[in-house]
Amino acid sequence: MDQIEESGEDSQAPESTFEDDLIPKDITDDFFEEMCAKANLTVKDLQGNQQYALAEDFQKLLLTSQQLRQQLLDEQDKIAKMQDEVAAAAGRVGQALAISQRDQDTIQTLRAEIESAWKRADAAQTREQAAQETMNQMREKLEKLSSDSDRHGDKDDE
Repeated sequence: MDQIEESGEDSQAPESTFEDDLIPKDITDDFFEEMCAKANLTVKDLQGNQQYALAEDFQKLLLTSQQLRQQLLDEQDKIAKMQDEVAAAAGRVGQALAISQRDQDTIQTLRAEIESAWKRADAAQTREQAAQETMNQMREKLEKLSSDSDRHGDKDDE
């Protein structure tokens, strides 16, 4: 079998393009101001060379880029404010959840205490009923003994 030798050219990272060298990944304010200054000089040079149509188009592109840059900065400010609002809202939600959890814990504790109180009340009522029944039985026995005693006492008197 024929072996193909690899030259290693395919394994290298692609070279940077001309555009990559001209435009940085992050366009800073300084870079943008420098570009605007150069663009203004270019417009003046074009006007000096009496290329008014090209100068006008270039001026439009410059103004458009400045407007877009300002819109970008405005949107970034809005995003930062919204992120702060989201963080604050998330904090409030977290607090509300913590309060809700404490409330649920309190509700469970109170529910258990109420159930315990009802059980104690039921037990007390059961004991009271048993005591009442015992008292009624004793009263009946006492009345029976009293009536028996009265009968026996009447017999003794005869």
